Amino acid sequence: MSYQIRVASANGYYHVTNRGNNKLNIFESISTKSTMLNYFERAVQIEGFEILAYCIMPNHYHLLVRAETTTTLSKAMQHINQSYSRYYMKRHRYVGHVFQGRFSCSSINTREYLSRVIRYIHQNPVRGRLCQDAFAYYYSSFCEYAGRYTRNILPDNGLLLLEELGFNDVLSFKRYHLESSYDNLGNMLVDNDTINLESKRSIKQYEREGAEKLKESFGDYSFLSTAQRLDFANLLLDSTLQLSKREIAAIAQIDRHRLSED
Repeated sequence: MSYQIRVASANGYYHVTNRGNNKLNIFESISTKSTMLNYFERAVQIEGFEILAYCIMPNHYHLLVRAETTTTLSKAMQHINQSYSRYYMKRHRYVGHVFQGRFSCSSINTREYLSRVIRYIHQNPVRGRLCQDAFAYYYSSFCEYAGRYTRNILPDNGLLLLEELGFNDVLSFKRYHLESSYDNLGNMLVDNDTINLESKRSIKQYEREGAEKLKESFGDYSFLSTAQRLDFANLLLDSTLQLSKREIAAIAQIDRHRLSED
């Protein structure tokens, strides 16, 4: 199943998630989590894309992002998921999907929802019983906001977002996180419209060009084995949003029926 991007708010905020295939712990170690943080850092160099909150759990990740266009969002997420999938496949000699499917993405259209998403993301390790306090978890942006660590992921104006949401200082932000560990975001998804046709066409064109460019990086593609082509196809399934299985199979030059079910 491919996830549809909901219509953006005026500010272009999105809550993005993805999970390891079959709930696999794809971020099982310090090095794998650190590698994903590095890919987050690289993604924010894409013009028009910002990460405003993040958390890496053992088998999934959460992001709060701001993107100027849906195509920019797709470009950034393709970079993150594709880069990590290639890294994980090489590290573990892994065959098949790294992620359970294409990234899940919901638009954020109210200030209340925006603040709740930030808390929801930062409280993930607490709910998952990995720590007692969000401040103690290294692989989320809460410690970066709180001044415990410095990374090159949050934008320079990240603290301005807190002011926009009504937090006058970091202490009030910390207190807000102590109020609840069990936010339910499901009833806050009030916008069910999907992106317009032109946006879909734009995303698909970008993803097709990116797939062909990645294909060229293999050199003479005709020398690749069927297994290697299948790996490439699964990589595209993990990292694209609008390309269909039929289109991916055509690019990878394999039988469409060989692709894993989403």
